[in-house]
Amino acid sequence: MMIGSPQMPITTIIFDLDDTLMPEVPTVEAAYLETCRLAASRGVDPVKLVAAVQERARELWHGAPIFERCRNIGVSSWEGLWGDFSSESGALAYLRDWTPGYQRMSWSNALEDFGIRDEALATELTTTFRQNVLATHALFPDAEPVLTDLRRDHRFALLTNGASSVQREKIANVGIESRFDVIVVTGEFGVGKPDATVFYETLARMDATPQTTVMVGNSLERDIIGAKNAGLKSIWLNLDGQESVEPDATIRSLTELRAALTRLSA
Repeated sequence: MMIGSPQMPITTIIFDLDDTLMPEVPTVEAAYLETCRLAASRGVDPVKLVAAVQERARELWHGAPIFERCRNIGVSSWEGLWGDFSSESGALAYLRDWTPGYQRMSWSNALEDFGIRDEALATELTTTFRQNVLATHALFPDAEPVLTDLRRDHRFALLTNGASSVQREKIANVGIESRFDVIVVTGEFGVGKPDATVFYETLARMDATPQTTVMVGNSLERDIIGAKNAGLKSIWLNLDGQESVEPDATIRSLTELRAALTRLSA
């Protein structure tokens, strides 16, 4: 007599976006530094200006009336600093009118830390930062071939925290929208990972079951614990070699994903 139930094969993969399929933190840091070099002619150390604008932006962001909503959905202060929120509706519609002033004031306040009062320069930094961030959007080098390989025998969903306008602009910039059967941006749904509700919503839209679905992401808190709370298997993309909560599988690059899927289906 067989003991226990046989494993069901994984047929559906839910991917996270930021720092899973495309780098976020490293590219944003590069955009900050490149932008702050514009102030070097005014005697400002670009590295110190990066630290100043990050601090000033966080102060303003955390004081915004919509901060808690943004934190729950997954909209960061640096996304607020470059994003175009003109198409937002619902609870995030507040960002349409608020963020242009927030962006200019963040840069203006940072310049004032160095004794510079120059609104023209602050405006130039605001515009340039957005341009630099958009120019850095790219997939991880191994993402494209892995997606192509796995797409042959799996269905794909993309589940990403953030504002609709920001996340969909990233997706469009790297050209991966057509690869996914379903894309769920938490800003459109009103609840962010790790809330199990967004995982259930993604499963429903995919007409998939937890038993045949795996979540692939870099965040233990949002992707792995969130998936487990919803009854899904999970594969942690551990880019930093950290040791923490045990997912169902751990990989160090996307190229290891197919082997991990095979082990979970065995």
